Amino acid sequence: MSTAHPTPAALAETLLCDWEALAQPTSTLAYQTARLRLLVQLTEFSALLLRPDDVNIDPDDARAPLRHATAFRLGRAEATGPHRAARLCPLLAANLLCFPPIAPPPGLQPIAALLSLQSGLYHELEMDELTEIVGAVQQTILTQEVEMIFGHGISPEAEEAELLVWLLVGYAAAEETAVPTSSTTRNI
Repeated sequence: MSTAHPTPAALAETLLCDWEALAQPTSTLAYQTARLRLLVQLTEFSALLLRPDDVNIDPDDARAPLRHATAFRLGRAEATGPHRAARLCPLLAANLLCFPPIAPPPGLQPIAALLSLQSGLYHELEMDELTEIVGAVQQTILTQEVEMIFGHGISPEAEEAELLVWLLVGYAAAEETAVPTSSTTRNI
């Protein structure tokens, strides 16, 4: 008997419901409105997680930053042409959607992150670009101590954009952090 593969929308709803069950956010009208907006973005991200080709992250990788998070941010950026790696981090920081839709309370810190880099077949990611992007994300959006899972793959969606980047960051209060952090970056 074969098991049915989830759709991106179903996976997005599952990821969000799993996070809500753990974080137990207060459901307000503003929360529900932001939830619908987030689901659109999370569905697009989930399509990446379900791809069977050369993009080496999966739904379990997305669950890791959410597991102990009381808030999270998800964002996407793309860049083309020369110096595309240098332009990505500011774009990514500007596009990160905070959820729940509040300014993070003082004391919330990033605890874990998932970074996905996709390049087009004819615009492959160079090693110096990878190093530049990971370093910039750690210095400007995260910290050096945050555990980061990252994956790279060749993607037809990235062909026109040349380079697509997704970032999922989980946040928690320092005293609530149950996730041991390390200064190493895990590459999948």
